Amino acid sequence: MVTLSDIAARTGYSVETVSRVLNRKSIARRNDSRKRALRIQRVAVELGYRPNRAAQAMCTGRFNTVALLMSCGHSPHIDSQALFGVEEALVECGMHLLFERLSEDILANQTALPSILQQAATDGILVHEITCFSDDIISALDATDLPVVWLRSRREANCVYFDEEAAAADATRCLLRAGHRRIAYAGPEPNPHEHHSVSDRWAGFRRVLREAGLSPSPLPAIRPSPEPNAQGEATSGSPADVVAAYVSHHSPEERATAVLAYCASLGANVYVGALRAGLQVPAELSLIQFGGNYSYLGIELTHMARPEWEMGRLAVGMLVERIEGNARPLSPRVMRPKLVQGCSVAPPPKRGGDATLGPK
Repeated sequence: MVTLSDIAARTGYSVETVSRVLNRKSIARRNDSRKRALRIQRVAVELGYRPNRAAQAMCTGRFNTVALLMSCGHSPHIDSQALFGVEEALVECGMHLLFERLSEDILANQTALPSILQQAATDGILVHEITCFSDDIISALDATDLPVVWLRSRREANCVYFDEEAAAADATRCLLRAGHRRIAYAGPEPNPHEHHSVSDRWAGFRRVLREAGLSPSPLPAIRPSPEPNAQGEATSGSPADVVAAYVSHHSPEERATAVLAYCASLGANVYVGALRAGLQVPAELSLIQFGGNYSYLGIELTHMARPEWEMGRLAVGMLVERIEGNARPLSPRVMRPKLVQGCSVAPPPKRGGDATLGPK
């Protein structure tokens, strides 16, 4: 059986240091500490060290596990980079990730979640978005003795989220600097039951336009789904159809010369719809979207990139701080998406007229 002494002899560190790392009594925050922890963990794996987790939990009261709480059906898909950030930060701390996906029955049951939290073999909880969570579920999470940190949720404390309004404002200013004055917003209408990004992005877009002396006016409703298929072809009734019809029914002097899209799927539909209507991007229509690109489009779209990986790591750092005994609420951490220049923004065609389009 491999012992802590064997690992200490191989790594050159003391048995006490090896024990602190493998039993997660020492949190690696500095770069040199992280390297030491990773070396000890790597050697432990190479030697086949298998700690007695049950005994450790009984002695320390810790499971060295963090649960990621999500909904089975309605919670938005967690970005892979955010998940990588969470996992890497936990590995550096000698901890493991446990997925807890809540069914609709649990989300509708006021007593089920407290029972699950009591039985969970975890030291803390990361909650990914709460759009589909009822007030009772949120209250149960607030009342639990387990440390909780909320991802992409705007709350008074213990949360990490993106400054969606500032990001939309940055994107809109980019289009204004390029010379556009007729700018459309492709996205869902603000709704208090939707994620805060829906209202915040629209608010940032509208605020910057008003500062520039422009007044938003209606654009045909465009929803984020369905999206074009793998060949870049729009399905019947898709947002791309709406865009193509809009272009066809408005003269060059009337229609928008630029679009800010709420998400990547809408950006793809705007691009495909514009091409179907005979418009060239960006010569006749500029486009900025939130999120990355679909490879089949054949163009690198200018987009607002969210620091998902950094958010995942930051959330783990906050949760570990709370697990370590910091009982006071932690101030919200607000991260700002960055504008990534692609090939989809250019000066507008030289035509007359001024109008700015978007939701009411």
